Amino acid sequence: MKLLTCLTLTALSFSGLARAEVLSITSGIDLDDPTQLSADAGFSAGDIDTFGVRLNYRITPELKVFGGLGNSDVGSESDLSFGGGVIYTLPDFNTAFRSGIKASFYRWSGSYGFGGLGSVDVDINEITVRYVLSGNLEAVENLKWFGEVGLHFLNSSVSYSSSIEPEARRGSDSWNDTELGLEAGLLYDFTEDFAGIVSFEIVDKSFLNLALRYRF
Repeated sequence: MKLLTCLTLTALSFSGLARAEVLSITSGIDLDDPTQLSADAGFSAGDIDTFGVRLNYRITPELKVFGGLGNSDVGSESDLSFGGGVIYTLPDFNTAFRSGIKASFYRWSGSYGFGGLGSVDVDINEITVRYVLSGNLEAVENLKWFGEVGLHFLNSSVSYSSSIEPEARRGSDSWNDTELGLEAGLLYDFTEDFAGIVSFEIVDKSFLNLALRYRF
């Protein structure tokens, strides 16, 4: 019975970490950037730490798609996170900044074992829809700002199993959560090809994001 209790508590702790978190690096929004193809590499530090890379491809002047891979630490487990999305730039109604809509999906799966005595499997799915803004800081050359606000829809599913008789049994549960997401950041162009990005993000908890961008 002690093993089953331990598995249950572990599953509950994973579900708590899986609620209202982020599974990707910052998007570094720059709606005025005409570059067709660029690549990002960065780090997101918070309750969940993620190292990741992303490719950004502009299909039309208004529409950009992106996809990325990362390694996310959830609790004591470190596993692959992956996903992608789209950014649509809205018509230019304001000369001071540009605005758009971003939608994305990311997934993380992990497993925690007890030396062959039992295991806990966790799946986290995150859908994000955000209104995004970006513009130039006129006072500093090559420095740009960006902001995002929107909703994160998260689904966390946890399953556990015990392999010891007479305790051998399985169980599972899932949680759905919706959280408000806020992000503000700066992008600095070191050269025409390289840029650095830093942002602060809140999705239930706070995150610090750092990234580098290369424009092909």
